[in-house]
Amino acid sequence: MLRKIFLFGAIIAVIIAMASCGVSKPQKVKIVVSYGSLDESFNATISAIKLAMTESQGKAGQVEVELLTFNPYDKVANSVTAETETEVAQKAVADPTVVFYLGPSSSSTAKISMPILNKAGIAQIGLGDSWPGLTKPGYGQGEPGIYYPTGKRHFFRVNVSDDVQGVVAAKWAKELGFKKIAVVNDGRIYGQGLAGIFGLTAQDLDLEIVSNESYDAFKVTPQQLDELATHLVQTQPDLIYAGLTIDEREINFIRKIRILAPQIPIMGGDTFINSDLTTKAAPDLIEGIYATDVVVSAYQLESAKPFIESYRQTYGKDPDGWLVLYYEATKVALQAIKQAKEPTRAGVLEAMQNFGEYSGALGKWHFNKDGDFSLNLVGQYQIKHGKWEMVEMDKK
Repeated sequence: MLRKIFLFGAIIAVIIAMASCGVSKPQKVKIVVSYGSLDESFNATISAIKLAMTESQGKAGQVEVELLTFNPYDKVANSVTAETETEVAQKAVADPTVVFYLGPSSSSTAKISMPILNKAGIAQIGLGDSWPGLTKPGYGQGEPGIYYPTGKRHFFRVNVSDDVQGVVAAKWAKELGFKKIAVVNDGRIYGQGLAGIFGLTAQDLDLEIVSNESYDAFKVTPQQLDELATHLVQTQPDLIYAGLTIDEREINFIRKIRILAPQIPIMGGDTFINSDLTTKAAPDLIEGIYATDVVVSAYQLESAKPFIESYRQTYGKDPDGWLVLYYEATKVALQAIKQAKEPTRAGVLEAMQNFGEYSGALGKWHFNKDGDFSLNLVGQYQIKHGKWEMVEMDKK
């Protein structure tokens, strides 16, 4: 009898030990996605993210992963606001099973969520956030330290920053033979940064800046924009470089410039491509516009062919080229959870900080010491016959 009691007790002890080691029950964690956009763009983005999740069968190694998606786009404000992005970040922090945050989709809102997530120790990959000061010093007062109150880096990106995009754009302008350039920005973080870096690089390349203008996107009137368009044209530039976030107001601004001077080329950044410019402006008024993109098209990369084919098989159509970034970001999040010693916030963040070299849809790359993407992949595009077409890609 005593022997039976002893054996029974030993069995119970083994079962308890196995449970404490996590053998009896798989662990579950969550990834939050914060991508603020109109419905069509949001749905496309989520389709690429869900494809990565489907391919991994909703797991990172042996850890089950749940996806929580949020669209903090405020249709009244016509943008993602500080309030809506804060709300999503706070929801992520409040749920202890959230170990990763994908987003947001703009640099201005990244500045809002980054300190919140840093205090909570949640790893974060921006979805196209390109402001250099998010990771590098020398761009804004207190940057980047103000986004990392704990002193530990938690933010990463798999796209280039605007310092790279702006430099490539200025070099491209020179290669195209432009010599006199008018620069304008909408006063937002993105526009100011991109136009500023473009202007400084252009001057270093001995290009003449004949005008350098800025307006307040949140206060400017249609009449003021018409007057600004007239001023830019009157400076007689070879090229107008525009650091703008494109919405209906900016589309009207571009219309005005092209009506006044259809012969003057216009160049912008990635927000030109990721906008309604080609659908809401008359084709003859936008033909020939140039733009660079921090998100390289999947169709320019040999490494992205498996992603394209998988997307076709899953959804029955070709993916938009830019979706490869969101697919890659999700794959990286899953890999970090898999590599973590423990699938906790601290464990996943440590895995990201020691991520190492990775081979994925964007090629073979790594995060540098600042959490930035190691490859300088910048797409170059032009509107031809009413559609954006790839011109070339700078890999330097």
